[in-house]
Amino acid sequence: MLLRQNESAAYAIGASLYDYRWHVVATDLAGIVIDREQVDLATPDAEAAVAGLGDGIQRLRQRLDPQRMLPLIGIGPPGLVDVSSDVVKSATDLGWRDVPIGERITERTGVPCAVVNRSKAGALAAYWHIARRTVDHLIFISIGTGVSAGIVQQGRLLLGANSSAGELGHITIVPDGPRCECGNRGCLQELISERAIASGARAALRRNPDSVLLEICGHHPETLTAFQVLDAAERGDAVALSVVETISGYLTVAVANLINLFNPQLIILGGPVAERSPRLVASVARSVGDRAMAYPLSVARIVSNELGPEAGAVGTAVLVLENAPRLILQLPIYR
Repeated sequence: MLLRQNESAAYAIGASLYDYRWHVVATDLAGIVIDREQVDLATPDAEAAVAGLGDGIQRLRQRLDPQRMLPLIGIGPPGLVDVSSDVVKSATDLGWRDVPIGERITERTGVPCAVVNRSKAGALAAYWHIARRTVDHLIFISIGTGVSAGIVQQGRLLLGANSSAGELGHITIVPDGPRCECGNRGCLQELISERAIASGARAALRRNPDSVLLEICGHHPETLTAFQVLDAAERGDAVALSVVETISGYLTVAVANLINLFNPQLIILGGPVAERSPRLVASVARSVGDRAMAYPLSVARIVSNELGPEAGAVGTAVLVLENAPRLILQLPIYR
């Protein structure tokens, strides 16, 4: 007799902060989203973010059967996360330091939490939904207000000695480049993040006042956003295209290094920037062969994130699902 799992027997809740918006999802036991909630933040202040997330989780729970909820909430914030204490040690792009987000959400909800960096959560989601039948080695790169990577090796999430593996945004690309808030110079994050894209476009506009970007921002370059630049590039604006090609060059160096170091089968480019710019993803995929070693490159594919802005939230729900047997048996959770 074959036994079949009843995928609606229980559900998991996961959340991830994605460009000043909390995505909160409930998934069934197959990791399929069955309900969702969004919370927009007026400010990246940590206290406001914690309060907003707590409210979003409560609204979602009110619509679902409390008896079927797995007794753990997954949370995917940005930055350096200590998974042993569920504390965000540092998120430089948001100005967070030593934020005990797991403890705060448990205080609000009465449910234990498991906290992991949002890019690591994105890697879990990608592995669960896209790759686990065919791929054992993948890297998920998130590009938005910051830059980070989640690395899956032999089907397991790579955390590192103190859960800080994958801080791709703080590798040095230009030794004498712009100063980063981490204290270094020339970090990838300072070269390809949303802020870097907007800043690069503003500088280019001074040399190219005929660009359509000037009309898009109402002749106020200081209001120009990264997404306006990316959209203009997709429409063929020369200034916007030059900015995308510049960030593509920096990102290609980083991706080639990852290919040489980790020998992945799949690299997924996600986060607000990559998901808004098919041109950027295509450019990196096209040019990475100029920098990566041929043999590890021969098994690597570079693709866009198909899961969209909920990838991190789904990944944190997957973290809960992976612990479901331990939760049922009341054993310590596994990260």
